[in-house]
Amino acid sequence: MLFLASALALASVHSVPVDLSQASLAPTTLRRAAAGRGTLVARGLPSSGVPISTGTVAAPGSGCSPLLNGGFEFDLPGWTPFASPGGSPEGQVLVENGAAVLEEGASFLTSLSQSICLTDDARFLRFDLVGTEFDLSASLIPDAFEASLLDASFQSVVPTWGPGATSYFNVQEDGTQLPGSTVTVAGNTVSLDLTGVPRFTDLLLTFDLIGADTDTLGRVRIDNVYVDSGDPGVSYCEGLNCPCGNDSPGTGCLNTLGTGGLLASSGSASVAADDLVLSVSGITPTFALLIVGAAETCVQVGDGRLALSPGIGQPGVMRILVSNAQPNGDLTIGPGLLGVIDQVTGTPGFIASGSTWYFQVAYRDAPVSPCGQLFNFTNGLRVTFAN
Repeated sequence: MLFLASALALASVHSVPVDLSQASLAPTTLRRAAAGRGTLVARGLPSSGVPISTGTVAAPGSGCSPLLNGGFEFDLPGWTPFASPGGSPEGQVLVENGAAVLEEGASFLTSLSQSICLTDDARFLRFDLVGTEFDLSASLIPDAFEASLLDASFQSVVPTWGPGATSYFNVQEDGTQLPGSTVTVAGNTVSLDLTGVPRFTDLLLTFDLIGADTDTLGRVRIDNVYVDSGDPGVSYCEGLNCPCGNDSPGTGCLNTLGTGGLLASSGSASVAADDLVLSVSGITPTFALLIVGAAETCVQVGDGRLALSPGIGQPGVMRILVSNAQPNGDLTIGPGLLGVIDQVTGTPGFIASGSTWYFQVAYRDAPVSPCGQLFNFTNGLRVTFAN
């Protein structure tokens, strides 16, 4: 492994369950069927009438579609929003301050869905429930929010929160959370254990805001939807909406080789062990630079997207000279990375347990490149460190 032996100085980069009655409605398949979708009989049909692909079996390694844009850095590409008709204003899904917001409006059902395919290393499906803003009305049928993971028959592939339900997680209007048996909630992060869930088969992940009453102001905010493979880092700011159409979902934006630079992680996020390893693949065999920041962004820069920025009160983005990539476009950084960062900052233990930092590799792409800017970036990687 390549140990980071040399470094540059700091510099800034600018750039309660309810049942089916007149007084309450449980969020079940039956309830969804009454959501006013009209001819949209199948759960997988959005408002446009275009089917969401579910149930297609893909051979392992044949391009299983990953979950895309779970951080909503690119608005809603990769996702299908839906609001049932019936009244004005209709519900809507929008991106606000980097999170997806489901707004009730006069719609019975407002949803956000994506067809995903799990690979063998998928361990957990996680999302952050950033906030719920239900319009409480004691005299009216309560609203609810739920998350589901469904097969081609629109049946749950995981244990649900209750009999007759199709969702694995439900939040009632009074704030009561109803998780299924394989769901844990830590802070605002909801985690679904994927043990036993089918692999290499398209599944439908859906988030539903059920506006059961006549109020129209209910809102739910979600963010950081991702499949956790057990690695210490979480990928974000991937190759969508790239500067010149050089998109590459799941990696950085495409380079002159026709590949996107992929930044992955192994080892652990332990500050004591300092065994975090960052692995790069798919970049050009030229100069590559590891950059580290205390805050995330996702803006077009060069031929790609810059994924990090200085955090408030931080001195800047740390730029650490690493090396040229190998002829095959691979590069390995670590272990010992945190020790090098200590040297760069002059502060022992600069990255502390409990802090979150953001990593990315910038690299030269010359003498030509897709957008003509001659440099590009991998995806970003978010790491929350522990003892």
